[in-house]
Amino acid sequence: SRYINDIDQAIDEAIKLAPPEVAEAFKKDTKVANDQLVALEKEAFAAVARKDLGTAQEIMVSEPYTQYKRVLSDGTRAFTASILEAAKRDLRNIQTLADSILVALIVIICASSIWLWRRLSLGLEASHEFFVKAQRAASSDALTGVANRVSMRDALSLEIASARRNNTEVAVLMIDLDHFKPVNDRYGHPVGDEVLRAIAGRIVASLRPGSLTSRYGGDEFAVVIPYAPDGDSTEQIAHRIIKAISAPLQVGGRSINVGACVGASMFPRDAETEADLILHADIALSLAKKTGKLIPSDEARAW
Repeated sequence: SRYINDIDQAIDEAIKLAPPEVAEAFKKDTKVANDQLVALEKEAFAAVARKDLGTAQEIMVSEPYTQYKRVLSDGTRAFTASILEAAKRDLRNIQTLADSILVALIVIICASSIWLWRRLSLGLEASHEFFVKAQRAASSDALTGVANRVSMRDALSLEIASARRNNTEVAVLMIDLDHFKPVNDRYGHPVGDEVLRAIAGRIVASLRPGSLTSRYGGDEFAVVIPYAPDGDSTEQIAHRIIKAISAPLQVGGRSINVGACVGASMFPRDAETEADLILHADIALSLAKKTGKLIPSDEARAW
């Protein structure tokens, strides 16, 4: 039982059972391999944190990373096999130590197998976590958690292709905040960041399922609404977004008020490409700013 209660002692005892050269190789090679794997994984995740996704991906699929995992696996298997052979020999010759050796053997085999499985699983988990983090970093806005400009444009392209196949429509809404700069100037950027996060959440809550909210840059947001049936429904959504954004915000004990302008474009009515749809929505947004909102027109829908 003392071996079960003290895994490290059991491992030390089992190492004594292995031939010296095998035990030494195990302690040396596997430790080096493990240390190198840890170092490479830390390097990959540091690259993800810098949003240098190309470098991170190269590390995780590199030959050194694969080779160190192979060394770790092979070394552990060889060590376990050596322990089995040594234990069988010793158990035949030293019956009085049979129970102690057997317990040590069982524990070390279990411990080493679990350790190897855990180490390799962590490698797989690290790879999976890397790709998840990489995908999230590549597609999400770090501040608000909604989609970023790149993923919004990619999603819009996909929705246009789907709408073209199904003879449906897609709406693009560009949203610009009013009176946001004074918030930053008066209360500082931390408060401004809280406001942007809250606004992003309100926009998401204003939309029907299947719509995409993105932070397009600064205090500007963009929304992609697939299968929008007509301009009127887009107008209703625009008014809902404006109403949600304009409600007072409580940030750090302060009541903060911002507003919004919205410009929209429709596929295929206004344009048939992602770039042109965004351009038309931007034009509509400029019209909203200049004319005081709520002035839809045949050329641009602005609120």
